[in-house]
Parts: sequence; C-alpha cells; structure tokens
Amino acid sequence: MATNNTSPARWPPSIANLRAFKPGAIDMPVTIPVMEFPLFTDARVLGEAYFGPYAFLNTVAFRADGNDGLVQTAIVLRYAIYDDEASPGPLTYEKSHTELYHGGYAQDELAALASLILGIRLSAGPVSREFQVNGDPLGRPTELWKRDKPYFRTPRIYVIPSTTDGDHNLKDLREIEKLKDVSQGKAIAIVRSARMYQEALWVAESEPSMTWLLLVSALETAANEWQRSKGNPVERLKESKPELYAYLSRLSDDAILKTVASGVADSLGITKKFVSFVQAFRPGPPSQRPTEGFQFPWDNENWTKALKTIYGYRSKALHEGIPFPAPLCSPPTRLPDLGVIGEIPTALAHHEKGATWIKKDLPIHLHIFEYVTRNVLLNWWSSAAK
Repeated sequence: MATNNTSPARWPPSIANLRAFKPGAIDMPVTIPVMEFPLFTDARVLGEAYFGPYAFLNTVAFRADGNDGLVQTAIVLRYAIYDDEASPGPLTYEKSHTELYHGGYAQDELAALASLILGIRLSAGPVSREFQVNGDPLGRPTELWKRDKPYFRTPRIYVIPSTTDGDHNLKDLREIEKLKDVSQGKAIAIVRSARMYQEALWVAESEPSMTWLLLVSALETAANEWQRSKGNPVERLKESKPELYAYLSRLSDDAILKTVASGVADSLGITKKFVSFVQAFRPGPPSQRPTEGFQFPWDNENWTKALKTIYGYRSKALHEGIPFPAPLCSPPTRLPDLGVIGEIPTALAHHEKGATWIKKDLPIHLHIFEYVTRNVLLNWWSSAAK
C-alpha cells in the first residue's frame, strides 16, 4: 500500500481508499494490490455489488429454510488498495492518535457499513487471497492471519427477527459509494455508528440489554456530529445554558468563554440532543404492522416520550448498573395475522427477575428500536451525502 508520511490519516481507511479510486487499475493483470476477505453472516443474501475499488461477491452459501442460526461465508469482499491516505504516517511516541479509531480495520468498516444498509449480521474475517502486482494473475490463497468466526448464540425465538427473515440484496451496498462526498467529521461518525450497530446485532440474541446500549450509542455518536454542524460551541452554550453564557460573556477575558464552551459543548443537553436527532431523521412505521392494539402510536409526542424513557434507561445502565428492563429484552409476540410481530409489550404490568414495570415504562420492543436506529442512521447518511 502506498503511504503518505506527512501527516496522520484524516479519513477512515475504507473511505480514503474510495476517494482515491481510479478506474482501470484492477483489470487483470492487476496494477495495484488487491485483497479478498470473507464476510460472515447468518442471513440469506442475493445479488452482488461492484463499485469503486470494492466488490461484494456472493458465494451462494447454502442456507436451509428457517432461522437455523448457521454463520457462513456468504460474501467475499474484494478490496483494491488505491489510497495513500489510509496509513497514519510514521509512528511516533510524542502524541496518541485516536481520531479514526473504532476497534477495527478497513475491511471491518465496510462490513459494518454493509451491515447497517442490509440490516443483517456481518463480520469480516482475515485476508484469504492476495493479488500482487506482477504476481500470479489468479491470486494466492493465504492463512497468514488467524481470526475465528464471530460467536453467535442461536436463539429459539429471535429478539430481532428481521436480521434473518427474508432476502437481502447486495446491490443495495452501492450506497457506500456516496460516502466519498461527505465531510471528514461525518465520515468518521458514520463509520463509528455503523460499527456499533454491527456489534449490537451480534449480541442481540445473547445480551439484548447490551444491544440497547450499543444502539443508543450509535445514535448518540451521529447526533454529536449532527449538532456540531448546527453552530460553534459558543452558540450552542448560549442556547443550552443562557445564564452561564451571560455570566462568562461579561468577563473581561473572552478566551474564558471560548474555553468553557469548547470543553462542555458535546455534553450540553444530551437527552434533548438525542431526542431531536432521532426525531429529525425518524422513519415512518414498518411496511407490515400488527393490529392496532399491538402497534406503537407513531407520532412525535409518543416518540418523544419513548426516546426520553429509553435514554433514561441507558443512563441508569451505564451509571447505576441497572440493566434495561427484562420485558424490553425478550422476544416479541408473533401474531397470527400475516405473521407480523407486536411492536409493544401489551400487559398492564410485568413482574420479572425481582422487578416490576408498568406499561407506560415499556414503550417499544427492541426490534422496533433497531428498525428506527438503522433507518435514522441511513437517513442522516443520505442527508450528509447530499
């Protein structure tokens, strides 16, 4: 891979590579290095996708009817290496650089973005084949890097059934190409949000309370970047904390106001920021819905209440060690009409594991929050690309 040793990388590697793409270089024989990575999933995928330096190839992995939970290499990611931005430059011990850190590599970024677009579990394995310049035109298989298949606990009844229901077309992954046109800050936030969404799906059936946390964090990561584009830190301090702003603005040293505003900007009105972001990009209800008594009322007022409740549970989980309510972590009821599933717990109260929750404190099932999270992030992604 060509490198740029003048400054740290400022784009997520997979997007830097997308931006550096030039047609023709991956024709055979290759004139740049190309790698292939297995992508593991338990979903059924159709079609293939080719765009820029990437190809998502369908291995036509056999999948028996029904949710058998079998994780297979259903996709191979072909990655042509173009960019000279992805390398962070020379290693130094003077300062840490975590601006792009999300716990993975470029192939993990693409697997996460694909997971978000398709709404399925996807995880990238190590490189399995390499095409070197002036090397074997058929490529060479490799097992140099070891990585186990992702762990997945196969449930009897799925908490989020949509991840394995139906077919998912890889052609939809061409949406990734739009990321070459977003700003650096938005690109980083999109990748990090997608990574958290990706991880949320893998633990949904074993640790659903953790899935709630990861989905909220995915939204909050995007909301932080969304809020930054709405004004500088001083303007946001003035809106959120007018009394503090008034006091600081009266001080003789203007630098104090700017320093305080920069230090607290991302923590201002965190619940309001979370709710406002979701409401700004919230999708309409799912195309298939249960009968009215099992539906969540899809209006701004009820969503505002639900989102505040969910964010409250998130805060208690992080700061007080109180997990998300057990009824919100249980599989939803599948109803006989059209095979659809309920969107809300319907009992007047739930008593479970030593705790009791009344109906108003249990706004929606996890699969509905996953549906909203995914589509909010995709809607914001689309808006950022424009």
